[in-house]
Amino acid sequence: MGRASARPCIAQSAFTCDATRAAGSTRCRTRRPAAALLLPPPVRSRGRRGEQVSANFTTSSTVTTIATDIRDKINAKVHLPVTAAIVAGVLTLTAKIAGASQGDGTVVVIRFHAEIDPGKATTVAISGSGGLGVVSGAAVAGVDGSTTELTNMTNALANVTTTRLYYMGFSLWDSTSLTTIKTHMVNKNAPSPGLTGRAVTGYTSTLAAGLTVASAKNTELLHMMWQKNSEHDTAELAAQLIAITQLREELDSAYPGFDSYAGQGWNLLPAFATADWPTEQDKNDAVTGGLCCVASNTVGASLVMHVTTRSKDSTGLINDFRATETHRVSAMHDFEDDTKLNHYLTFTAKGFKLQADPLLPDGSVDVNAVSLLPGNVMTPSKYRPWFLDRIKRFCDAGKFQRFADWVSGARINIDPQNASRLEVGAAGRTIDIMHQTSFRISETSPG
Repeated sequence: MGRASARPCIAQSAFTCDATRAAGSTRCRTRRPAAALLLPPPVRSRGRRGEQVSANFTTSSTVTTIATDIRDKINAKVHLPVTAAIVAGVLTLTAKIAGASQGDGTVVVIRFHAEIDPGKATTVAISGSGGLGVVSGAAVAGVDGSTTELTNMTNALANVTTTRLYYMGFSLWDSTSLTTIKTHMVNKNAPSPGLTGRAVTGYTSTLAAGLTVASAKNTELLHMMWQKNSEHDTAELAAQLIAITQLREELDSAYPGFDSYAGQGWNLLPAFATADWPTEQDKNDAVTGGLCCVASNTVGASLVMHVTTRSKDSTGLINDFRATETHRVSAMHDFEDDTKLNHYLTFTAKGFKLQADPLLPDGSVDVNAVSLLPGNVMTPSKYRPWFLDRIKRFCDAGKFQRFADWVSGARINIDPQNASRLEVGAAGRTIDIMHQTSFRISETSPG
């Protein structure tokens, strides 16, 4: 698994927690553990995720002493994604990573909760829950004082343009960053260099906002895992989708079991607030709009369906679900990789030569003359059965269907502009997945 993401670090204020004086204890809970990848054990019951930081206080305590105690305990947990500071009794949490991936004032990524034991006649005031990573949407300098989060990611991608990283996870989710990611993936998947791969990111804001971002990218090379107000950050959502995708696609590139997936390797928690659980209509809109929707209920969380952001035609205006199903892409990438590897092992590595097929006076291939050619001399007609056999293997494995259509659509010829290039093409269908079944059952009575 390859993973590229920008992780600069700079102080940035956003969250405040004020405590008035009274006897009892106050707790401030950061809702996300480490900025690094953390997949907790599978949880099948609803509950808050995160670490509780508690502070005891008495009637002689002041807001400053209470907040100072909490600050020190938060900063002692160096794996948390925030640092804490205090000014005049106000506890301020700051994202360790500056940039939109940590929240932009609207999209909440680092979530927190603050409370005081009941009956203590004490209150907690909270503000600034949406933007721990940026200041009023302004660009923030990175750890070296000169680069932004987007620039860091762009530089990182520039270092892997010729490296095969099939699954690439990103913590960035904003439209500008996703445009850079899309460009990187499209360029690498082009015939040259032909490095197939897919990008994955997460999204934790509203469905409407997520659909806007996904439809604007509209590419089969990008997945967006959506869970509104998730207990996980965008990097963890991306990592979770990559983990189960690689696990299942390693054995079957047209894996059919991602619908309502909560099986091996699945570790996401449900959204804490029931108001954030997607409705059936939300699930349908998310999937058809190119979002990998995470469903939540009292039992746990699950993946509704595995899709890409390619939910519209090439113009981006007309709904077109044909390329939205993930297996349409993964099975074709599998075939491309399989064919190129076996072509190299069978022909290129053995030093084959190439010539046009000998023809009869009527223009058809002279099969007798072809059979007399040296074994290491390739022609289009000799290559055709080898290529069709690769397709047949995928049909037999349940990844392609209707082999006869592939046969009729196959074309092999020598490039008229380059006598050293064999051009091979075929058109056919990947297998379909049985997502839905309709039943119509009627009772009939005699008489």
